[in-house]
Amino acid sequence: MATLKLKPGVVTGSALQELFAYCKEAKCALPAVNVIGSHTANAAMEAAREAKAPIIIQLSQSGSAFYAGKFIDNAAQQGSIAGSIAGALHVRSMAAVYGVPVVLHTDHCAAKLLPWVDGVLTAGEEYFAKNGEPLPESMRKGLRFAFIKPTAKVWASQRPFRQYGQSGMQFSDWMPHMATCADDLCMVRSMYSDQFNHHPGQLLMQCGRASFGLPCMGSWLTYGLGSESQNLPGYVVLTAGRGSSGGASLWQSGFLPSAYSGVLFRNKGEAVLNLQNPPGISRKLQRQGLDALARVNQTRFQEIRDPEIASRIASYELAYKMQQYAPEAVDFSQETEATQKLYGLDQSKTGSPSVQP
Repeated sequence: MATLKLKPGVVTGSALQELFAYCKEAKCALPAVNVIGSHTANAAMEAAREAKAPIIIQLSQSGSAFYAGKFIDNAAQQGSIAGSIAGALHVRSMAAVYGVPVVLHTDHCAAKLLPWVDGVLTAGEEYFAKNGEPLPESMRKGLRFAFIKPTAKVWASQRPFRQYGQSGMQFSDWMPHMATCADDLCMVRSMYSDQFNHHPGQLLMQCGRASFGLPCMGSWLTYGLGSESQNLPGYVVLTAGRGSSGGASLWQSGFLPSAYSGVLFRNKGEAVLNLQNPPGISRKLQRQGLDALARVNQTRFQEIRDPEIASRIASYELAYKMQQYAPEAVDFSQETEATQKLYGLDQSKTGSPSVQP
């Protein structure tokens, strides 16, 4: 049988599961003591120290009221809630001093006393949101976290959440407008990620796996559906602000032909770089050069059938067409004033020098 090693203090998370598993295997019971004040809590922890064993300290509804004192009005369970909080904080601070592992627990209660349980749960959520809790050792053993120290605390969300719509879908106060569309949305709650850094997380979202060399979602869509546009890319990438930390890896075509990669339209300066011919190169001369290059590439393609050669030919032709049509696509000067306002061009936060009328 494995030896149980628990640190003194309140036992939570995986350590608590480890304790229960040990007791089940050893066929031993954990003593549980109802306490009504700091004196009885201290006595229970002193007895656990003498026995060199963990202990469950329980705070019942009536015991919590005793903990708070008889002069605290308990008509709406305020006294029991305050007493439970005081007892939990006391045990949390003293368990390590006594050197014993303690499991904090609430006693059962009648249905009419459930507001006490609700109040205790709310207080617990507020405590962890403010103070956090160290990451269990079982989770950080053998792991190396970038930018995260092993002693870092796990924090609850700092944002308040509310239910919206008939569906009761939960949104934080950071998304008040999206929350109004709750009944029109499908929220998938079963999806999660074990990636905790920006770039791997972005790769997982865009490519399905946190690995380089895979096609992104936009590349797959372009590959599967094609594009009706003959003069502009089928897959255009728009970025905001400084963009993402993943950069071009987030719109890569991976093992698909490079013709399915995204084309970045910048939000400052020229929307697409290098569309203008250098001085002295006319459209006619450029066309002649591209035709000659296409013939050479086509000859080579017939020999080795490399799909990248075909992608290169298509890219050259697309770039030639974009010289004529891309400036028009990002020119909003022909749009009505109402349309320009819908684009947000009249606002400093959403207007962009590359698309200003």
